[in-house]
Amino acid sequence: MLFKKEKIFLIDPLTILDGRIGKLLEMGLISGRFLVVEPDFSQKEEWVTRGIKENIERMKSTLGKRMTLIRGVKDPAGIIKLAKEKKATIFTVNEEFKKEKNISVITLQELFEVLKPAYLPGSIINVKIVKKGKDADEGIGYLEGGVKVIVDGGAKFIGKEMEITVLGSLATAIGKVVFGKPKYTEVK
Repeated sequence: MLFKKEKIFLIDPLTILDGRIGKLLEMGLISGRFLVVEPDFSQKEEWVTRGIKENIERMKSTLGKRMTLIRGVKDPAGIIKLAKEKKATIFTVNEEFKKEKNISVITLQELFEVLKPAYLPGSIINVKIVKKGKDADEGIGYLEGGVKVIVDGGAKFIGKEMEITVLGSLATAIGKVVFGKPKYTEVK
């Protein structure tokens, strides 16, 4: 398309407080214009106010003229109304916006879920075994992001980091679980 309309993203106050948004925008992966809803600072704790102001400044330095600060929007209903008026996609940490019909919403959690590494059978990962599992010889470890790893034969490696071969993975309501076995076994 020759005259494609620039995408507009609306960022709510709760998302501004989450430091991940600034880091994500600094990567330059998302292009378009950004409407940033400034919160009402009169009811905020000092540390919250300071954190939000720092994140807004970080976003300004990253986005420059592509960022517009919006004042006077007091609640989620106002954010939804503004998104509809501007035909903007709400970029948020607030899952409640997903329930709203006729607006586009992207949550940071959705984005990070898509970008999470896949743990395919046969792949090799490093994990520190931190405790015993339910079975006598199982060891439990955790990867970055809280991914639980159950290692068959890993109980004797508690406190040690080891390479494991992934046998499979499972997405559960509380997160992803990876099943594996030690890549190397000791010879007795």
